[in-house]
Amino acid sequence: MLISGRQAAAMLEPCGLSLSAAQHVLATEIAGPPAQPAPLLYDADAVAQLAARPLIDTSEVARVCPTGYLVARLPRQRRFLVGSPWSDQSARLEGPWRMDAMVHLVVAVLVSRESGFPLILLASGFVVAGAEVTGLRGSTLAEQRFDVEPAGAWFDRFRGRRCAAGRGRQTELRGWAAAAPVRRSARIGPLQE
Repeated sequence: MLISGRQAAAMLEPCGLSLSAAQHVLATEIAGPPAQPAPLLYDADAVAQLAARPLIDTSEVARVCPTGYLVARLPRQRRFLVGSPWSDQSARLEGPWRMDAMVHLVVAVLVSRESGFPLILLASGFVVAGAEVTGLRGSTLAEQRFDVEPAGAWFDRFRGRRCAAGRGRQTELRGWAAAAPVRRSARIGPLQE
């Protein structure tokens, strides 16, 4: 059965989404592309499956991402299509992103220590994509770009889930406090641009 965009948004309301947040999620085509572009009509079963997505199991994620992971919230003005090719997705995952200084420092150290650092992209709390951050570049904390590669097997713990994320910063570090502390080295070089 096909339903209107407003009906689809109403089905997502129990997930804590406002009308505009639900429209933001639906625009990513995470519940599939609209069955009809004008007026927007969605498949009711696909929207119901989206609304039924479970929350991320943080204890399970801690096992597969022991050093934590980076959450990026998709700005409403940035377009992202779940079914698009990796080349399009990676261009959008690269940024630019706003980061606070501590998150930047921790991610920079962990990226230099590991071969990649997990990144998940959220649209109003729904996981829409994942990647491995392999580098950071940018001249200011407000304009950081990531070098990204496709997500590893860890992303299976996030796929098809949603996150109790609420409003917050555009990027935030999760699971890091429980991770092994980053050892102090004799020399930490300047942040790479």
